[in-house]
Amino acid sequence: MHLWDVLLPINLGPLTYNCPEELASSAAPGKRVTVPLRKGTATGILIGRSETSYADRTKDIISILDDIPLFSQEMLKLLNWLSDYYLAPEGVLLKQAVPSEMLDRVKKKASRARPLAAPVSMPEIAPGDSAGIRELIDRKGYSTVLFKSPSSAYESAAAAAMLHHKSGGIVLFPEIISAERFYNSLPSSLSERACLLHGEMSAGRRSEAIEGIISSRYNIVIGTRTALFAPLRPDLIIVFHEHSGPYKLEEGARINVRDAAVMRGYFEKVPVLLMSSSPSLESWFNTKNGKYSLVSLEQAIPMPKTRIINMNLAGKTKPYLSKAVADEAGRRFSRNEKLLFLINRKGHSTTLNCSECGQILSCDSCNVPLVLFKGKKAMCCNYCNSSYEVPDVCSRCGSHAIEFLGAGTEKLEEDITELLGSAPFRFDREKADKRSSIRKMADEIYSEDVRSVIGTRMISAHIPKTQIFDMAAILNTDISLNVPDFRAKEKTYHELTAVRDLVRHNGLFMIQTRMPGETLFRHFRENAYEEFAAGELSVRKAFGFPPYSRVMNISISGVADITDRITSTVQAVSHSIELLGPTEKTTKNRTEYCYMMKCQDRKLLHDAARALISLVEKIKEAGIRIDIDPY
Repeated sequence: MHLWDVLLPINLGPLTYNCPEELASSAAPGKRVTVPLRKGTATGILIGRSETSYADRTKDIISILDDIPLFSQEMLKLLNWLSDYYLAPEGVLLKQAVPSEMLDRVKKKASRARPLAAPVSMPEIAPGDSAGIRELIDRKGYSTVLFKSPSSAYESAAAAAMLHHKSGGIVLFPEIISAERFYNSLPSSLSERACLLHGEMSAGRRSEAIEGIISSRYNIVIGTRTALFAPLRPDLIIVFHEHSGPYKLEEGARINVRDAAVMRGYFEKVPVLLMSSSPSLESWFNTKNGKYSLVSLEQAIPMPKTRIINMNLAGKTKPYLSKAVADEAGRRFSRNEKLLFLINRKGHSTTLNCSECGQILSCDSCNVPLVLFKGKKAMCCNYCNSSYEVPDVCSRCGSHAIEFLGAGTEKLEEDITELLGSAPFRFDREKADKRSSIRKMADEIYSEDVRSVIGTRMISAHIPKTQIFDMAAILNTDISLNVPDFRAKEKTYHELTAVRDLVRHNGLFMIQTRMPGETLFRHFRENAYEEFAAGELSVRKAFGFPPYSRVMNISISGVADITDRITSTVQAVSHSIELLGPTEKTTKNRTEYCYMMKCQDRKLLHDAARALISLVEKIKEAGIRIDIDPY
C-alpha cells in the first residue's frame, strides 16, 4: 500500500489515506487530492508519506487534481510552523488562512475592473534612502528589513520603488481599502502583473486571481492576510503598517500575520520589508539586537502642528470638550475646512448614576456599567450586547434623581451639531455594523459634501491613511492610556500616529488630556519615536515584559474554578513560568477564567500550554483558548 497523509480544511491534523496503484506515480507533496470524508468527499493536500501502522483501516484517495504541486514545500513548512507555534491543528489553519478557492475552484470572473478606491498620492523618496533599502533587500537569501517611514504615503512610495526591480512579490495590508488604493496607484508597468487577493472579493474573482498567479500571469499579489498564502514564489514580501492590530487575528488560530510573513520569507529564503511610521516595539527591538536591519528616512518632511490641551486647566464648553477645540473648530468650519473629532465611546451617555445613593446601573451578566443609546431608547452593555429599558427611578432607593453622565458618539453628534450649526457625519459601530456598510461609509468620508466627521478609533482603522482633514481632535485620549495593559502607551502612540496621518501637512492635530506631563505626548509632538521607544523598552525590561520575555493568555470556560489544578500543571512544567490570574469574565451566564503566563523561555511556555490543553480536554464541557504573543 502507498500511505499518504492528507491535510483537509477541518479541525484536525493530517489524516491517512491509501494511494491506489494507478495514482501512485502521480502523488507528490503539495498536490490537491479528492478523498472520502464521512459520507461525502473533500479536497485536501498531500503532505507526505505516512508512517501509520493502521493500513487496513485506510480509505483510498479518489483522484489527484494537479499535475504539479499547488502548495510548495515552503508553504507546507509554513503551515506546519504555524500549527506548532500557535498550538492549532494544521487543518484549522488551512481553513482559516488559505483561500478556499486554492482547494476548490469556482467559476471565475473574466473582468478585471478596478475597485472604486481612489489612488494614493506617492511622494518622492530621496535616492539615498531608496538605495539603502535596495541594498538590504538585494542581498541573497532571507533577511528582514524595518523601514521607519515618516508617514504612510512614504511607505507606498518605497513599496512601489522596490517592486520595480523585483520579478514578483507579496504586498500585505491590514485593511482592504488600503490594499485597493495601493493597487489603483501602481503604474501600468506594475499593475499589468499585479492582482488583488482578499476576503471580500467574490469567490469567482479570487479564483480568477489564483489561476492567474498559478499561470504566472500575475507575479505581484496585493491584499490582506489571504494574500500571504498565495501560490507563488515571491522575490520579496512587503508588510505595510507592520504595527497594526488587525494583523493579529482574534478568532480561530490567533496568528500574527506580520510574524507569519517573516516566517514565509525565512522558508522561501527571500527578504521581508516591514514598514511603519511608528513601528511595533518588538520589531524595533529586533533592529537593536541585530535580528532585523533598519532603514530610517533621512529627509525631513512637513507635519501637521500638534497641540496638547490640558483638560485640568482648560476652559470647557462641555465637560468633555475644551473651549480651545470648540473655538478652533468653529473658525476652521467657517473657512470651509474639513474637521475630524474622535471620542472612543459609543452611545450617548456612558454612565447612569443615582445622585441620592450613588448606584451605577450595571449589566446583570457582566457587572460593567451600562451605556445609554438614545437611538435604541435603551441601556446597553457594550461587552455582551444585553439591552435594558431606560429606568425612571433608581432600582435601589427609588429616587428620581438619576443622572446621565459621560459622553459617547451620540452625545458628541448632538453637541457638534449645536456648535457648528451643521450635522456631522457619524462613523461608529452603531452606524457601520457590517463590512459592507463600513466600506460604504469609509468611501463617503472623502465626499466634498462631508464637512465634519465624528466617530471612534475605528475611523483610523478603516479608512486609508490619507491626508484629508484640516483639523483633527481626539477628545478622550486618556482612556487608552489607562487600560491595564503593558502595551497601553505603545498602542496610544500608534493611534495618535494613525490619526495624524489623516491630517494635512499644514493642518492642526489637537489632543485633549488630563495627563499633560506624560512623556508620550512630548515625544509624539516632537516626532521623537526613538526616544519614546527607548523609554518604553527600559520599563519593559525592568518588569520583564515582552520583548524581554514571552507571554501567553489562557482562557478556560465551562468549568468551575480549577485554579489549583492550573497552577500545579504549570509548575510541573517549570517553576520559572510566572502565572498571573485568574481574572473572571462572565458573559451570558458563561464564566471564563483568564490567566497570563510569562517566561523568558518560549519552549517552556509552549510545553505548559500543551499540558493545560491536555488537562482541559479531560473535563467535560470545558473549553480552552490560547493566545500566543497577545500583542
